[in-house]
Amino acid sequence: MLKLNILHLMVAAGALGAVAVLRREAAGRSLSFGRLFTAPLLAFAAAFLLLAMSDPQSRQPALWVGGLAAGLVAGTARGIMAPLQVDRLWDRLRLPSGRDGLWAASLLGAVALAAFSVDLIPANLPWGDLLEVAASTAAAACAGFLAGRACSLWLRAWNAPHSSLSRP
Repeated sequence: MLKLNILHLMVAAGALGAVAVLRREAAGRSLSFGRLFTAPLLAFAAAFLLLAMSDPQSRQPALWVGGLAAGLVAGTARGIMAPLQVDRLWDRLRLPSGRDGLWAASLLGAVALAAFSVDLIPANLPWGDLLEVAASTAAAACAGFLAGRACSLWLRAWNAPHSSLSRP
């Protein structure tokens, strides 16, 4: 039987919150510089809670940190290469092709569902713990991707040329 607790709800809220924040960006709408960091914070909280919820005997913090580092590298590379428009008058930025963040947040939600399904697997199957470790590592990679991407975009925005953004 599935044991639903408050941590499951918090992970789901973090993943859904990251998706909700990134929907505006994926639609090509402009956003403030502060809003750039909202989704990575929600995703990181969800990933950390997934690690905390896993069974202490099967917890692999080294793999979690490795997933976070791999996500940071990939997100930083994406943030460096992504097209960026900055309106200095209104302190806004726009990513014309910013759907990758929404995909990463959606993957985080799917990984959270996979982690929740571990409770449905019979206890005598050996790969239940492996699914839990893989889910927390993938969640850390998603959070790292979003954080690396947001940081590199924020740093690039300081030197980006001014663009008049017609649609807020």
